[in-house]
Amino acid sequence: MLPKNAPKTKIIATIGPSSWDDAVLKRMIDAGMTVVRINASFADHAEMRRVTEQVRRLSGRIGIMIDTQGHKLRISSLSSPFTLSQGQPFSLFTHPTADGVYIETDSSVDLAPQVPVNAVVLIDDGAVRLQVTEVRGSEIVTVVTQGGTVSSRKSVMIPGITINFNGMSKKDYEDILLARELGVDFVAASYVRSDADILSIRELLSDPRIAVISKIENEDAVTNFDRILEVSDAVMVARGDLGLEIQLERVPVLQKQLVSKCNTIGKPVIVATQMLQSMTKSISPTRAEVSDVATAIFDGADAVMLSAETGVGSYPAEAVETMARISREVEKTVLPVEASSTMIAKPTTNAIAQAVKDCCDVLPVDAVLVATATGTTARTISRFHLRQPIFAFTRDPSSARKLSISRGITADVFTDSSSTRDSGIQLLVRSAVEKGYVTRTDLVVVVAGSNILGQGETNMLEINRVETIISA
Repeated sequence: MLPKNAPKTKIIATIGPSSWDDAVLKRMIDAGMTVVRINASFADHAEMRRVTEQVRRLSGRIGIMIDTQGHKLRISSLSSPFTLSQGQPFSLFTHPTADGVYIETDSSVDLAPQVPVNAVVLIDDGAVRLQVTEVRGSEIVTVVTQGGTVSSRKSVMIPGITINFNGMSKKDYEDILLARELGVDFVAASYVRSDADILSIRELLSDPRIAVISKIENEDAVTNFDRILEVSDAVMVARGDLGLEIQLERVPVLQKQLVSKCNTIGKPVIVATQMLQSMTKSISPTRAEVSDVATAIFDGADAVMLSAETGVGSYPAEAVETMARISREVEKTVLPVEASSTMIAKPTTNAIAQAVKDCCDVLPVDAVLVATATGTTARTISRFHLRQPIFAFTRDPSSARKLSISRGITADVFTDSSSTRDSGIQLLVRSAVEKGYVTRTDLVVVVAGSNILGQGETNMLEINRVETIISA
């Protein structure tokens, strides 16, 4: 069971060397973590298997996300690091050379012809900056505009340039197949540029139970966002690489715009990267980081994510605890919002969701109980950012875990053995009492369909005291 004081905003935490231990993971779960992220850029298949099995053993309700590497350019392996100085000429090659530094990729791409003169090349997330002065065959001639140390396997980025990688990388292909085999709940697609990228992942997964999350981290993704959102199950505003691909000052505005679009259509949205970065080494965050988390919640984020803080940081459990404390405090001041009908739900479901919101506005409702087959009804209600908690019940553990990135929803598995809708609702409410979600004196709104948890249209809303329902 999630802690009773769990925040409405969901917390995704990256699992790595700092958080592999069972005791640490349990602390993170108890603190409010709802999804674990496995970063495929650093995890091999053995680690993905081990972490997936470990999380499933510890909790059946925690979501598991595999975050793909995407198309990566990296510095080749070097015998030793070296330093570049501002103004120094420097050449990068796009194929292995005997005595030069070259760019590695696991994709089939003819890189050099796609790099124009005056393009900016970033090494190690922008720690070193180069400007292209000439391209000669496989040699990219540059001048150093920001010096620094270059070492093996550091990232290479060319902002503003759309590189044709000729399809999915071999690593992503193999990692996605493994995600399907392991039955994870989410695949986060890195460096998405168009809706076609998402459709190709869906085709490879061939499993509708695995949600596909589009990571927005380049100019193409911003330009094509509406079409990407249409075919995605959820979106991650990945501000790290986004802030390298576009001007930094645009990121806060884009964050608000993208979150708002996701809220409008009713699809979960995650804000990620460097949210509590100082907690990688410090037990306390900076004031600016606390404000950053708060801003994401005020903007309407369903979930916030921790990366290095919990993957390789010194205080992984404390980072989750801090994120939860910030969320709980900020959520006290977040007011319910108006929301128009969404295309993800049927008209009747939209009408029921609006009615739930109206009831919660004018009545002293303590909780909303939703019987749902796929989670769509619960997500549709969640869009209103109710003050009241939403408890969603479904037969399918996978559907329950997919709600682990949706704001304000606690999802649970419930097996309906009733013969009628009335008896089904009674059993559901009894289960909510037994699990400690509600008390017998609470006023609840119950939402369900004619066959409670089966496939079909949500068409029933009941407002009543828990005692009255279970004593009927």
